[in-house]
Amino acid sequence: MSNSALTKTLSRLPRYRRVDNALELRISPARHSILAVLGRYDHLVARQINCLLARSPASLTSTQEHLKLLFHAGYIQRLWLPTVTPMGSSMAIYCLDNKGYQYLAHAGLEPSGRFRASELVQREFAFLRHHLQAIDLLVLAERLAQRYQEVSLARMRTERQLRQEPILLGSGKSRVRVVPDGWVDLRVGVLQHCLAFELDRGTERKNKIQSKVKHLLECSGAPYQQAFGTTSLTVAWVVSEGGDGRVEELVRWSEEVLRSAGTTHEADLFRFAAFDPSEIEPGHAFFGALWRRPFDGRLIPLIGEDNGGA
Repeated sequence: MSNSALTKTLSRLPRYRRVDNALELRISPARHSILAVLGRYDHLVARQINCLLARSPASLTSTQEHLKLLFHAGYIQRLWLPTVTPMGSSMAIYCLDNKGYQYLAHAGLEPSGRFRASELVQREFAFLRHHLQAIDLLVLAERLAQRYQEVSLARMRTERQLRQEPILLGSGKSRVRVVPDGWVDLRVGVLQHCLAFELDRGTERKNKIQSKVKHLLECSGAPYQQAFGTTSLTVAWVVSEGGDGRVEELVRWSEEVLRSAGTTHEADLFRFAAFDPSEIEPGHAFFGALWRRPFDGRLIPLIGEDNGGA
């Protein structure tokens, strides 16, 4: 299809619904890469896809055009995240549809675990806002490996994958499912750094946070090792809304739990920092002295000097 024909086709496509008759579309290498990325993640916006494909910001329009065609050809689904202010346009969120899943399955790239296309669009908007920011943390880890030759991303698990195989504590009616917002296994040279992400948007109260800290402590030994096949673990708690004041609050609450449980020696398990995961550079996020840990007033890196996760 020529550029002029493509422009004409794109201009005719409706914005908020799929065309009645699916487009005939060739899956080019660029479109294959987009489908493969959506197979690794549950929901992505165009900006995140552009980053994962290591494309320049200037190529975002091209990525959006591919997404529009893939949607109208039936390979992917699109849902709109409402704006929180009267101004501005809704954000488009993309996920696989059955046709896209079948294409990836044929190529041996289908997502692990159960796939239900209908479930991916039946999400509450509050969940999606949190979920997209949590995905930004996984995108940061992937971008880190893209930019630094000595860093590799050995494994990654999204929240959906973690929910399908949660760490279970207790039994019967008292059983607790421990599910971080994401998990990565980063290798820096020969050193392993496994990170369980927790995204905080400043909405959860003290009792909920302290319950999370307690359960993460309880599962960090044998249950975690059995589930992930490693002893390496650092819980990286990222505050996306609330700034340094919220970080101080989370650190104080975690210290109370550690003291009460007699596990102050486990303080190195936790790190807390405040930043927007969609804006920060990956090297600064992981190697910069941004992070607080309980009972330590210094700012330290997440990975590197003073890190106990290796």
